[in-house]
Amino acid sequence: MSKKMRNVVIITLLVGLVVVYFYYLTVNSKSTSAKNTAEEVDEVEKLINKDLDESYPKTPREVVKMYSRIISTFYNETYNEDEKKLLAVQAQKLMDNELLEHNEYEEYYKDLCEDIEEYKENNRKISSYKLDSSSDVEYKTFKERKYAFIKCTYYTKGKEGTSKVPEQYVLRQDEDGRWKILFWKLINEDEEDE
Repeated sequence: MSKKMRNVVIITLLVGLVVVYFYYLTVNSKSTSAKNTAEEVDEVEKLINKDLDESYPKTPREVVKMYSRIISTFYNETYNEDEKKLLAVQAQKLMDNELLEHNEYEEYYKDLCEDIEEYKENNRKISSYKLDSSSDVEYKTFKERKYAFIKCTYYTKGKEGTSKVPEQYVLRQDEDGRWKILFWKLINEDEEDE
């Protein structure tokens, strides 16, 4: 075989390898992208499909964790309008009847949508959250009703940088023994150190 012919064969093989390599990269990135989208959808679907009537969270910490997952999904994930409404219904299933009386679904949903829109306008997301450990949950009894107090700190990222939002959740046990969110409030730095 002549020297020119060998060079042509080698160049052809190298070009073929480059084409195969780029094809591999393209197919691999598409499948990774599809997998990431499926994971997002999976979290939305998992939360919507969670049967909170049959498998309600057992502890105050689990209730706040479930609520925080729903809240994080509102601000971080992709979903359609119907899914957003179903997620809002799931969030309200974790709330005490007294809170629901003062925060009916239509009003809750309207306020929620406005808040989500504000987050999107500021490119803000909940990057993570941290709950008190089970041993840090404080329990009290008042007028024969059981209450639980738990702190959850949300970490957000946006145009203005990263911020920490500590909140105190107060839960009350209902007649079925389920812990329901009665209210929550922002904790200022003085309260956080107590």
